[in-house]
Amino acid sequence: MAMLQRLKPLHMVGKLGPILIQLPPNLKRDDGRLETFLGSVPTTHQWAMEFWHESWQADEIERILRQYSVSGTAVETDEYEAEYRDTARFRYVRLRKHEYSQAELRRWAERFQDAFQQGQDCFVYCKHEDEGSPWLWVDELSRLLNYETIPKWPRVL
Repeated sequence: MAMLQRLKPLHMVGKLGPILIQLPPNLKRDDGRLETFLGSVPTTHQWAMEFWHESWQADEIERILRQYSVSGTAVETDEYEAEYRDTARFRYVRLRKHEYSQAELRRWAERFQDAFQQGQDCFVYCKHEDEGSPWLWVDELSRLLNYETIPKWPRVL
């Protein structure tokens, strides 16, 4: 894969996190196609899948992701609550609401801390558009996680 070749310098120095594969909202569930794809990606990299069509929300898909140690991306928006599933050795979360309350950030920090205690890294991406305050959410999550005192803290990006 040409993309992986270009990412090789980051991978070689341990600076490459999971690679996100986002499926379009019109792509319906196809278990065989998913297994073929996941069987073809290098196991030397971490992978996260983001499904938008509701047909992918099934226990069998979770089993397939777990079989290939691929993280099912938890995406939270103003319209949808995140599906937070344990399918890989790490968690991949996208916080995309327009606003997060202190209580909501505390709930996410608790989830990340639980994952960390189970030996899982957390890759967390906050809304990146101009509206909202993603940098403030990252600061608050970092404070709640007290990352300065944890030798290997969950990654909040």
